[in-house]
Amino acid sequence: MRFEQADAAHVRCVLEDAGFARIEEVAEPVDSGAGADDAIAFLGTLGLVKGLTEDLDAETRAHALDSLHAVVQAHQTDEGVLLGSSAWLITATRP
Repeated sequence: MRFEQADAAHVRCVLEDAGFARIEEVAEPVDSGAGADDAIAFLGTLGLVKGLTEDLDAETRAHALDSLHAVVQAHQTDEGVLLGSSAWLITATRP
């Protein structure tokens, strides 16, 4: 599976060809909850997690969520569960 928007050169080329003036990547931690259980409750509401787990049988879904819980625990800090993120900040001007 290829996510073309993750390819900085491709995105920059497409957007600059469309007339967007400035494109910069922003990578900031996302506060996903006060602790692992809080974060799992939040992440479980997201469409991505629901979409990836909704068709799984109960045992496989439980295993997947246990694996997610382990990842979340690994990102526990004194400030809460901080997960990485990446987005594009795109500035455009109308000619």
